[in-house]
Amino acid sequence: MTNYAIRRVADGELIEATRLCFPALPRWSWQARQVIASAPEQLGVDFRRQMVARSADGIAASCLSVLMAGRAATVLAPCFGRNVDPADQDRLAVQLLQRSVDECRNEGAVLIQALLDRSTECRERQWFEAAGFRHLATLLYMECNVQQSPGDAEAGGQARADVQWSSYQADGEESIGRLIERTYVGTLDCPELEGRRTWRDVVDSHKGSGQFDPQGWQIAICNGERAGLALVNRVAGREACELVYMGVVPEFRGRGLGRLLVERAKRSAAELGCGLLTLAVDERNEPALRVYQEAGFRRVGLREAFCVPDVQ
Repeated sequence: MTNYAIRRVADGELIEATRLCFPALPRWSWQARQVIASAPEQLGVDFRRQMVARSADGIAASCLSVLMAGRAATVLAPCFGRNVDPADQDRLAVQLLQRSVDECRNEGAVLIQALLDRSTECRERQWFEAAGFRHLATLLYMECNVQQSPGDAEAGGQARADVQWSSYQADGEESIGRLIERTYVGTLDCPELEGRRTWRDVVDSHKGSGQFDPQGWQIAICNGERAGLALVNRVAGREACELVYMGVVPEFRGRGLGRLLVERAKRSAAELGCGLLTLAVDERNEPALRVYQEAGFRRVGLREAFCVPDVQ
């Protein structure tokens, strides 16, 4: 059995390790170094965060984790070199994942997740489960063409006498964060995450998803009370927006407010100059799914979300 050292990648190993998890890395070393140096800004990825398995022959495997706003992190599946004995891969994969989780925790992450395509090999899912990840939810990815002009939303039912709209600038972050906390009560969308992070973490996380624009964050005020919100950000690198969060507080559910919020989100995307609105939703959240489908959203993908449980 080959002996491997499991540790964080060293500067002199960056190119060799990065080629495993990022095959598009340029062939020439000087170009590769430029890509690695610019990756945190251009790709949102810091390749210095790789955990590697090294043998006497070089880097055998690497595992990349990505720190995100709101004390969250995503861990990617380990990647292996061609000469790694298949008998060693399962053991190395679990060790790399466990060390990556430890590293994320040491750097302050309290929500550590993984997203696997449904087509992902069962073997990779077994690696994550053996490393302590637990299945959280099946996420459906949906999108909708936003072809209306901003004014068209009013004619489509956007206006309601009992509902007024406030904005990010008017409400402020703490007010929005507390409202999000209220919408978590009894939620069907990843309810296992309730209470894992503070309102500040949640707001920072939503702001860090894509490109934040305060114009896209809208709060519904029903009969003078803050009843729900729809948060829309631009998607980096695409002419699209994402509905990063939508929620209604319990006492206002069942009044058609969800449909109104979705229409407001579509309007926000149009106001931001985007022709496409995307979102992800827990497949268990049947009421939200119905609202999205009725609003013209179609399913375009599916991923399995895994999460590391809280440390006891």
